[in-house]
Amino acid sequence: MIFSGSPAIRNSKVQIFINNNNADQDNPDHLIPIEQINCQSPQPYVKFLGVLLDPVLSFKHHISHVSNQISKGIYFLRTTKNLFSQFCLKTIYYTMIHSYLTYALSIWSCTPSSSLNSIVKKQKISIRLICNAKPNSHSEPLFKELGILPFLKLIEYFNLTYIHDYIYGFLPDLYTNYWPINRIQRNAQENDFELRNDYELYCPPSRLKSSELFPFYNLPRIWINFDNTNPSISIIRDKSKFKFSLKTHFLNTLSSNSKCDRLFCPSCSHLP
Repeated sequence: MIFSGSPAIRNSKVQIFINNNNADQDNPDHLIPIEQINCQSPQPYVKFLGVLLDPVLSFKHHISHVSNQISKGIYFLRTTKNLFSQFCLKTIYYTMIHSYLTYALSIWSCTPSSSLNSIVKKQKISIRLICNAKPNSHSEPLFKELGILPFLKLIEYFNLTYIHDYIYGFLPDLYTNYWPINRIQRNAQENDFELRNDYELYCPPSRLKSSELFPFYNLPRIWINFDNTNPSISIIRDKSKFKFSLKTHFLNTLSSNSKCDRLFCPSCSHLP
């Protein structure tokens, strides 16, 4: 598979073979061609470690797969909401829905928010089913009541957790200096003056607008913005304490009483 934004490059045919010949052989029958995946292939994606990768890295096939799995979980919640307690329904949610939402989330969520709308809506449906609320009720107070993060905040939570592991050395050695600080990036010497942002992560510029949301370019910016506004949380080194404080912070940003601007909102006006 060739990853490129250019259709001419992406759809060009490249022949690659597995050569099963020995060093002293040259038998063409021992050359096994490898199938190339492109946008015109019957299955225009490859599955790598559970993530569906397409040639343009739009992750639309993986998002569709996750959306279908969430629909199955919603069906199970809908058929059991009058039989089980809220605790059991919440357990079903974490088993059948949350696990799909969070798997490799930092990878496949690097896509425009419009592509994630289907998942956002289905998560809200599942939350309303757990709380046995009306289909048109506001979901934000329900998220806060259950202690579950909305999907977009869940993306931010996992991105910050990932970059926190990098900063405090919890990732494998492969990631050493993957995101250097600005002082190292500009090759500052020991006696050079310290600049204000010398010890912030270097934010690599993206040549293409389509790649700005990719983790390599986006995660340092997310961390810097969060660190500037919430230094009391970002300074926590312990992973479990950081995750707890971070989730608490995001839950505190949710409103218990949603502020609705709709003039004739069915939920706020208590219409039957």
